[in-house]
Amino acid sequence: MYNSVSLGFTLWAIVFLIRGHDLIGAAFFTLALHYKQMSLYYALPFFCYLLGTCLKPPWFKSTHKFLNLSCVVIIGTCICWLPFLRSFEDTTAVMERLFPFSRGLYEDKVANIWYISSVIIKWKSIFSTPTLVKMSTLLTILAVLPSSIQLLKNPSLHKFRLSLVNVSLAFFLFSFQVHEKSILLPAMPVLLLLEDYPLTSVWFAYMSTFSLVPLLAKDGLMIPFIALSGIFLLGALRAYEDLLLSFKNSAKYASLAFCISISGSLLLVIGMFNVKQPARYPHLHVLLNCIYSGIHFVGFLLYFNYLQFKEIPYNLYSKKIKYN
Repeated sequence: MYNSVSLGFTLWAIVFLIRGHDLIGAAFFTLALHYKQMSLYYALPFFCYLLGTCLKPPWFKSTHKFLNLSCVVIIGTCICWLPFLRSFEDTTAVMERLFPFSRGLYEDKVANIWYISSVIIKWKSIFSTPTLVKMSTLLTILAVLPSSIQLLKNPSLHKFRLSLVNVSLAFFLFSFQVHEKSILLPAMPVLLLLEDYPLTSVWFAYMSTFSLVPLLAKDGLMIPFIALSGIFLLGALRAYEDLLLSFKNSAKYASLAFCISISGSLLLVIGMFNVKQPARYPHLHVLLNCIYSGIHFVGFLLYFNYLQFKEIPYNLYSKKIKYN
């Protein structure tokens, strides 16, 4: 529920920005950010896009917009924090809750770089928590900088939507204390690109759900997962059949990779319930799911960054599309 509310506020913020109502969009994102701290995954794209639009002439109009945006964000932040500023202890307790460094690098098994690589490098044993915080922060900054700087220099709505994916996915892969459900944060902006990049968006949406299979199995939700994933894929094939299963020209390689990827995930699900794990490796099925999903997410991160840096967005329906 909590994720849905913050995602809903963020979605409204994106809608208002697309419609040209930047002040209302900034207000809604301020609400999202203070409702749940995970909305920080989106903060840089919002900041870079809005600031980038304020750095264009005419300067008087841009300065006026910048001051208005600053007032909206500051006033909204003050209102949200007002109940917790009555004492230093209250403020400290909220900050500790917002940034739970004491929980460690990762709590559960999640399809990000830290858990996948822990098979080889025992991060928690080798490094202290403060060192891991610094390492994850540095890697996250390096991963989000290209997309953020490019958006700041060339603010457009299309690049903004791509940057939402790139930055949130980089946070998921590299940041400290990531939960499995955090994949919802990059999945939401990916679905906003469905009409522009159908194959990649459908593929990512399915893989993000597949990465949650261990969590869904623990909660007894495998039947809904199978049913809803099947309906989603059938609906996507119905709507984009010529794009998802095109075996002509250059599209055939992407379609083939898509089919192989989905088939591999189905084999892992079947194996999870039919192949007994060795006693020495009691979490093998979860590990295989994380590695399989994580490799996909790294590939998606590289591909969506490539799309953002392309000069002209490519759409398989209309060939060239224009965004302001």
